[in-house]
Amino acid sequence: MRIVCVSDVHTDHKHNAQWLDDLVRTPRPEDVLLLAGDVSDCFDTLRTTLQKLRACYRAVFFCPGNHDVWVRQKEPNFATSLDKLHAVLRLCDELGVHTRLTCIDGVWIAPLLSWYHYCWDSEPDIPNPKIPRADQSSSDIRLCRWPAHLPAGSLALAEHLDSLNSAIDRDSLQGPLITFSHFLPYQELLPEKRMLFFPNLAKLVGSRPLARRIEALRPDAHVFGHTHIGWDGVVRGVRFLQSPLGYPHERKAGIVHTQEPLCLYDTEKGFPAEHYPFHWSDHYRTTARNPHILDLAPWVAPRYA
Repeated sequence: MRIVCVSDVHTDHKHNAQWLDDLVRTPRPEDVLLLAGDVSDCFDTLRTTLQKLRACYRAVFFCPGNHDVWVRQKEPNFATSLDKLHAVLRLCDELGVHTRLTCIDGVWIAPLLSWYHYCWDSEPDIPNPKIPRADQSSSDIRLCRWPAHLPAGSLALAEHLDSLNSAIDRDSLQGPLITFSHFLPYQELLPEKRMLFFPNLAKLVGSRPLARRIEALRPDAHVFGHTHIGWDGVVRGVRFLQSPLGYPHERKAGIVHTQEPLCLYDTEKGFPAEHYPFHWSDHYRTTARNPHILDLAPWVAPRYA
């Protein structure tokens, strides 16, 4: 058995839908797929995508991302994004897609619900007034609807999403444990702000409650998504992997390179001995992060001149 992973497939885009059809043309009855969020903001497209993947793979695990809980006017059945989240989880149950801790061939797999909050970002901001604020730039602000007591970007919202996860006793689990989420637990999994085309991205990607949960579970590996930045590296003793499909224009520009889900674990070979070659995780294997350097990188500076 192989466990493979991919995130951010965005099958509401025509070229990504074609990628999906090409992928599922070959049955993969020995493979287990971890799908780390952001399939589609359209519920019907999400359903179709999960159906195709479930028919192709031995098993599919899914953790919803931010796009998956957008609430548009064309979908009047969902009063809030929480309503849509619970509908997505019910859909997964209906289709036989795993959203909770499950053991397959001695390997434990745990999808972890999470949401970002602005105060997760603990590093200095770039002092440039031309850089938009996070709450001015995220489509989530317009397209997610949260109850009044759980405002967008709040720690309360992140805590609530985390509370929806079932309790797991790590010491009772025999064998490898792989966890995955859509969002990031640690800022070390994101390049410094000066390197990013949108420096305030750091306020829209991470969760401290998720970090606490991962620290309690002590997984052998954790898969994440959301940033569309490929990654394979060890942080705080855990191997982290992101394998995003991303948007068609990102693949065309060479920003992302995923062609098919990457193998994270093989029951005969274990975890891959070598790290997958991703630019930023390769960079940080030899270069220490220094978030206190606030001069924008040469490829970023012209945007905010």
